[in-house]
Amino acid sequence: MNNICFLELLQICDSLFPIGAFALSNGMETYVQRGKVSTAKDLKNYLHDFLKIAPYQDLGTMVLAAKNANDIKYICQLDELYSAFRCSMEVRQGSSKLCIRLLKTANEIAPFKILDDYHNKIINGECIGQHSIAVGLFAAAHKADIEQATLLYGYSLLSALTTNAVKSVPLRQLDGQKVLRESFTMLYQAAKIAQQINLNEIGIGGAAFDIFSMEHETLYSRLYMS
Repeated sequence: MNNICFLELLQICDSLFPIGAFALSNGMETYVQRGKVSTAKDLKNYLHDFLKIAPYQDLGTMVLAAKNANDIKYICQLDELYSAFRCSMEVRQGSSKLCIRLLKTANEIAPFKILDDYHNKIINGECIGQHSIAVGLFAAAHKADIEQATLLYGYSLLSALTTNAVKSVPLRQLDGQKVLRESFTMLYQAAKIAQQINLNEIGIGGAAFDIFSMEHETLYSRLYMS
């Protein structure tokens, strides 16, 4: 992957990319309010548990989308399957909104047919739209190295969760960064696994993550949309 391609991927994975990713906690906020994540050690355990299932969730979905970007029927099947496995309404809808915003913004910056095809399927109601699929298609359109793209995307997910916890608990910024750094080895392992999975393995997950994400809908007060 050349340096320009690397920077293009970095741009769309950046929390400052204007699609609203910073407004989603994907259930992390519930963990904090329930007292399950209240220390740096708790956050480390949370991130490590997250990485155990990430290859079968967002990371794996991104990889499969990138590898099969030119097969729109496969992309639609992947979209349907992964959307069905996202039990929490907020997480499912949040991912769809991020996906649509990413596709629209990317089209303004650097349009590609495979991204436009997926966007049209969503507009026509043939797909729901998943952010991880859009990232995978973007990586394929830019001929990115799969391993590096997976690591970049995985890092963006971990960084967002760390930022959410630092704000919500709250924790010291330094503690959050230490925990993030300590998760790199496991992220690398998760990225390796994600590159090996097949469609039948998508959706393997943890019940607690789904339950806490669903409970977020009824929290008394919230900082995040999901």
